[in-house]
Amino acid sequence: MAQPNDLSPVNPDELMAGVARLAFVWTLLFSLVVHVAVIFGTSIGYMRLMAQYHSLHPRFEIKRLNKDKREGDMTATRKAAQERILAEQAKREAQEKAGDKKGTAEQDTGTKAGGEKDKPKILKELEKTSNERPKESTTGLDDIKDLE
Repeated sequence: MAQPNDLSPVNPDELMAGVARLAFVWTLLFSLVVHVAVIFGTSIGYMRLMAQYHSLHPRFEIKRLNKDKREGDMTATRKAAQERILAEQAKREAQEKAGDKKGTAEQDTGTKAGGEKDKPKILKELEKTSNERPKESTTGLDDIKDLE
């Protein structure tokens, strides 16, 4: 055995003897195969999503599709509510024209001169909350002068 202070030359073949054995190569290959199998096995679900959504980033695509579905459902709900309200208003107007006292009595008690009371509460709320972007900024950042 060599001493720590021994400065005698070392044969490189002796240093590489452990690596040059065939058992080391087979162990290295086995380890590589195991790593590839584990990585592939844990990625099957992600690869399935990639194939299903035709995207390298399926999570973003899933979020976008869910958002589009929610917005479509919301729009359909609003349209249905608005159609129902308009149908009720048309029904009331038809009852008024027919001279039904019950319809006219209810209409007279809820009517004000401004015409705002003619609209049902749901229709007012739908008109209040709009998805349109504002045309002008309300932050007032244009008034701030440059800081020097």
